[in-house]
Amino acid sequence: MALGRDGSLVIETALGALVQPVPRTWKVAADGETRELVCSFTLLGANRFGFVAPDWDGDSRLTIDPDLLWSTYLGGSHLEHVSALRVDGSGVVTVTGYSASTDFPTSIGAYDTTHNGSVDAFVSRLDPSRTGTAQLVYSSYWGAVVSTGAMRCRWMPVAW
Repeated sequence: MALGRDGSLVIETALGALVQPVPRTWKVAADGETRELVCSFTLLGANRFGFVAPDWDGDSRLTIDPDLLWSTYLGGSHLEHVSALRVDGSGVVTVTGYSASTDFPTSIGAYDTTHNGSVDAFVSRLDPSRTGTAQLVYSSYWGAVVSTGAMRCRWMPVAW
C-alpha cells in the first residue's frame, strides 16, 4: 500500500492498482448540524491503514464515507455468476459469466435474446460514461451451460 499524491490510498494487486479516493468525512455536532471535516488516510504498516481527522473532537459522531466511483446492477431475477470482468483503457467494462435468469437483460441486435437452458452463458458490455440504460452497450446470452461444465455455443464472429 502507498499514498497517492492526492492523498488517495493505492493498493497494488496482481491485477493492477486499486485506488481508493480520499473519503468524504463529517461530524454531527451536539446541535444536530452536520459539519464537513478534513480526513486523510494514514499507513499503519505494510498491510494496514487508518484515518486521521485532525478537527474531530472525539465526542461527536464521525462519519467516514468512502467514494464510490461507479456502480450498476446487471442481472435478472435468478442466480448470476461472473466468470470474468475486464475494464479497457477507456473505462468500458466487459463481463462474462452465466445466468439462470430468463429475464437477464439483453440488448437490441443481441446474438441471442432468449434463455436456452437452465443456465446460460452471457457476455455484456457496459460504458460508465453513459447515463441510465444507455450504459448497457450490448448484452447477449451466449449458449446453454451443460452439466459437464462445458459450454454449448453457436459459432459467431466477434469484433471487440
